[in-house]
Amino acid sequence: MQEKLPQVKIENLLPKAVVGLLFIIVVGAFFLPSYTRIKELEREKKKLAENLRRMQKRIKELSLSNKSVKEDSFYIEKIGRENLGLAKDKEVIVHISRGGAAR
Repeated sequence: MQEKLPQVKIENLLPKAVVGLLFIIVVGAFFLPSYTRIKELEREKKKLAENLRRMQKRIKELSLSNKSVKEDSFYIEKIGRENLGLAKDKEVIVHISRGGAAR
């Protein structure tokens, strides 16, 4: 003999489906903004990490340059000559124009 399965009426199932759907909508309404904010913060964190990496690299470059300025007399002389137009005693500076003539 076969047992008869109980018949489920749509009228009884519909209120439960509506309540379930409303529950999913309410839960989604609370968690979706949080999820969106988390993703936004993760993107910002990634940008800041990249910026930090670039800044650390720049600090390292400037630190090496600073060390050169303090310790390397050739570098100091080069900067003085090229940027400040300094010369040693009894040294004559000759500026050459683009035309090739000396001033």
